[in-house]
Amino acid sequence: NLTLTGFGTLAEPEVQNALLNINDTANLYRQGTAICTNLGGPADQYPSTINVPNGPVQIGNMRVTLYDLEHLFPDHLDVLLVGPGGQRFVLMGDAGGAIAIPNNNTVTLSFRDAGPGVLPNSGPLVTGNFEPTTWETPVTNFPGAAPAGPYNEPGSTVGGTGAQTLFGTFGLTNSNGTWNLYVRDDAGAPRPAGDAVTGCFNGGWGIEFLTSTAANASISGRVLTAGGNGIRNAEVVIS
Repeated sequence: NLTLTGFGTLAEPEVQNALLNINDTANLYRQGTAICTNLGGPADQYPSTINVPNGPVQIGNMRVTLYDLEHLFPDHLDVLLVGPGGQRFVLMGDAGGAIAIPNNNTVTLSFRDAGPGVLPNSGPLVTGNFEPTTWETPVTNFPGAAPAGPYNEPGSTVGGTGAQTLFGTFGLTNSNGTWNLYVRDDAGAPRPAGDAVTGCFNGGWGIEFLTSTAANASISGRVLTAGGNGIRNAEVVIS
């Protein structure tokens, strides 16, 4: 809750109350150029690239943000993330149904493995944090310059594991290098006749990483014979 005070047209200070929403996004590495699509084709930025020069050599966790989405038919939208080592992971696909997102009320989507939920299949897309989500499988090959499938897909169930997750695809690999984002309109869902289906991530996209972490451990004790007598000069190897 945000309270604003100041002098307006009245002699006494005016007080106005507002609700402030802070949208925490992945912006450590950012490509701000808009990414736009037309019906049935790849985006005009294909791929849209981010070069990571000083990231962790082992990715412990990560998240990706797609900024300021407007789209006439969000169900047509597929987004593929390709890492510096060629890892291929579909961030989102066939979500949001036929509910248009107007350019005066855009949506910013952040993806991380610990998101509170998945994108809706037919409900409206809204700004927030989500698990990566695909509603149709298998995801067909992206056109042109994008690598061919099969791709790692998150599916649409909360709490994906292994290759269904960002960590399962990119975790413990080197983050440094070029990350490629491929966006397409798959023209897959029925639409009203005559619609010119267009869409844009007007603010581009961003990515950030956490290093892998481990807690300190302290181990002590004695090495004994079966009879309980101590063994001197024993060597213990712990993996």
